[in-house]
Amino acid sequence: MALSPTGEGYVAASGADDSADPALPIFDVQKVQLQFSLSAEFVAAQVANNVLILALATGRILRIDLDNAEDIDDIDLPKKSSETGPIRRLFLDPSASHLIINTNLGENYYLHTQSRQPKPLSRLKGVAIESVAWNPSLPTASTREILIGAADGNVYEAFIEPSTEFYRSQEKYVKSVLKLSDGPIVGVWADVLESRPDVRRVFIATPSRLLHVVGRVSRHGSEGSGVLYAKLFENERPTIQYGPDEPFQAPSALVISPDVQGGSTSSDSKDDKAFAWLSSSTVRYGSLLSLNDTSILGSKMMNASKIIERSKIPPSESASGRKRPSRDPITAIALSQWHVLCFVEGRIVAINRLSQEIVYDQTILGGNKTALGLVADQKKGTLWLFTAHEIFEIAIGDEDRDIWKIMLKEKRFDAALQFARGPSQKDAVATASGDYLVKKGQFLEAASVYGRSSKAFEEVALTFVDNDQQDALRKIL
Repeated sequence: MALSPTGEGYVAASGADDSADPALPIFDVQKVQLQFSLSAEFVAAQVANNVLILALATGRILRIDLDNAEDIDDIDLPKKSSETGPIRRLFLDPSASHLIINTNLGENYYLHTQSRQPKPLSRLKGVAIESVAWNPSLPTASTREILIGAADGNVYEAFIEPSTEFYRSQEKYVKSVLKLSDGPIVGVWADVLESRPDVRRVFIATPSRLLHVVGRVSRHGSEGSGVLYAKLFENERPTIQYGPDEPFQAPSALVISPDVQGGSTSSDSKDDKAFAWLSSSTVRYGSLLSLNDTSILGSKMMNASKIIERSKIPPSESASGRKRPSRDPITAIALSQWHVLCFVEGRIVAINRLSQEIVYDQTILGGNKTALGLVADQKKGTLWLFTAHEIFEIAIGDEDRDIWKIMLKEKRFDAALQFARGPSQKDAVATASGDYLVKKGQFLEAASVYGRSSKAFEEVALTFVDNDQQDALRKIL
């Protein structure tokens, strides 16, 4: 795969149709060939809405439209890198309209998609930004209300509106709305509950705690005239999930699964969107539920969440096949629709989040190479791995091909039928569903389901006769 100025644009590597070979891996890591020279190594990278942002050690930023791979914006910060320090982090909203740039010396800049001139965020000067929760409505003209998590435990609310006036601040306001004492804010995310449009939910992650806050937000006056989240944090008690009682030396992160791409979704939708929190030696993940009773929403989600222990991932092997005696921590995570992806010891390990089966385990980086980040495009569903010198796309093929089996094992028959492909899989679901209904004594319902299966008529009839179920027997005659 190449990002080359051919005029043909970029086609995301995806895989397969319904007839794909089940022996083929669901994931395939492909190195991207850049058809232009680079004068320095990468120090940060982000992808959103098919827009790739690369920050170089020289302070330059490359903005590449993957739909037009020859369209590359070459952008410089307004100050020399010797004055700002190297670029430390990039934060790109899901629509790729808004980019926040953080440097090692605490300089922060904002760049709108229609501009090539980053503007200083004077009110955030000195803030080491660790995470950003973009506005759930994904506005493009301004950021509207966003949350910014800092290395010192502060959570700020900000409203950034692009301005061409040199002396005008880009921020309408910046206000600290929460302060946590247990380390940096490694992740923050906000959304609007579908069932309650006046209610916001916020996830806040530190290395040791995951907080879930839900409640009404304040709105007074016109847009941008007042802080939205302050009352939420003041009035609502968070649901707190604690991480392992271990030193916080390992990386920590909070990620959300991308928007569901075309194809099947679960009939009850509770599997459609997920969160994952990397904390020390574990990854805790779960579905983003939506309930009318918000008072139990946080506890219900946390109680239903699952854990992947670092020990579940097999140790790496040397070239001679010997297993490594020690295990390095997971350094990055990402979510696809159905899998948790972990970057550990130079490997990409993909784990099905329903069954916790490891479906992919491949060494990508050898030696002492490290990754800058593992990133999911929230809009397009593509997955990317970045190092200081290389870009990899993690192509996804036929990801939901085995979901029907998992649903069937969990006796979620309607969902299993929705994901089943072809007559043989649908027949297996109908047969198992009928057998289950018989065991529960629901013979009339079983008769209806058996009618859609290939189970022998004689066997079904004998089952109803043995249980003296004449009504069910008449139903299949």
